[in-house]
Amino acid sequence: MTLIFWAILIGAVVNVLIALRFYFVIRFTESPTLPVDQQEDAVVIMAVRGCDPTLKKNVLGLLNQNFRDYRIVVVVDSPSDPALSVLEQMKLESDHDDRLLIMLMDPPRPNCSLKCNAIIGAVESLPVETQWIAFVDADVDVYPDWLADVLGPLTNSKVCVSTGNQWFEPNNKESIGAMLRSIWSAGAIVPTVLLEHTWAGTMAVRYEDLIVSRLIDDWKTAIVDDGPMASFAKQMDGQIFVSPKLMMVNREDCSKAFSIAWITRMLTWSRIYESTFWITLIHASISALLVVGLVSSAIMAVLTLDFILLFFCLLTFALGSALLVGGYWLVREAISHSLQRRGLEKLEPLERKDFFTLGLGMGLVQLLYLYGCVRAKLAKTIRWRGVEYRLKDKAVELVEYQPYKHDATEKTPVSL
Repeated sequence: MTLIFWAILIGAVVNVLIALRFYFVIRFTESPTLPVDQQEDAVVIMAVRGCDPTLKKNVLGLLNQNFRDYRIVVVVDSPSDPALSVLEQMKLESDHDDRLLIMLMDPPRPNCSLKCNAIIGAVESLPVETQWIAFVDADVDVYPDWLADVLGPLTNSKVCVSTGNQWFEPNNKESIGAMLRSIWSAGAIVPTVLLEHTWAGTMAVRYEDLIVSRLIDDWKTAIVDDGPMASFAKQMDGQIFVSPKLMMVNREDCSKAFSIAWITRMLTWSRIYESTFWITLIHASISALLVVGLVSSAIMAVLTLDFILLFFCLLTFALGSALLVGGYWLVREAISHSLQRRGLEKLEPLERKDFFTLGLGMGLVQLLYLYGCVRAKLAKTIRWRGVEYRLKDKAVELVEYQPYKHDATEKTPVSL
């Protein structure tokens, strides 16, 4: 029990220290905004399959950017996709400057995801005078200076990819699934930002760099569009810049089943594209074993009426959970400062019951973390927005294409 106590305590302290480093990076890293005299010939690309809960709001945000000259290309999965009618209505009602171009996706390629296929079609349709390309996901709630901020770092010739990351802050705090996703992603966002990994939800490149590189060819065999970006940066001998202004907040709800599937899918992308996945697997294994060891010790203490052991189990749980919640709070505060830096309201302070709920959820998330890692490691197929893909190393095969079917959840704030 002594070994478990110190292992949990030291691990939790390290977690807080790393979260503190994340806090200072987000708080104090400078991030340039693209000057007005360079705000021209920019294109925003969004691939859409299904009608995300905030699609209309997010497209409206894109149409109202504080940016001099830009266009928006939205690629819709199929003519029967429910998002198409929403976009066409917005084109008529809100596109006063004729910025929005709605395209239908080209016939699916057999060896890449539908999203990558949609992006390839959009890029290949762009005029040669294009200077900047920004990519955004349909669930990203952009703010008025989003485009200028995501393109700003590219004014540095050493930077070839500008990106941000995502924080999950669901409006429904009673949702267990949303809580689990928020806790897990709070841990995942820290190494993702500190190690300067690209996030597909918000990223940008120079058009010229994209054309002269092999990025389009890489997308033709990729499952996710941000997967090949590290290789792209290496090929261009450039840097990936993670902007502290671009910590985007997602307020969608999700079920427990969706949360588990989502965590597994994120870890599967990590297994395919990140050489450090074995470290992730070891970390998840140790974290889960410590939780199991603590619970087993507590059960043994109850069965043998060993109240001293039970006391130490409860103390270990209390201290470990408190430190982990402290790390979560630090990361959340960093996100609040990101919002504040771009002129938006900070996240609402956590209530006492939120700290209690988070503390209880920490151990469960450690178990889900290992479960997701094991499933990701063994995954031969993956299902994403109703379509199944077969996986082998970095290769992907579209099993069978089906147009997106309308679902009742699209009328609620639930993630697709």
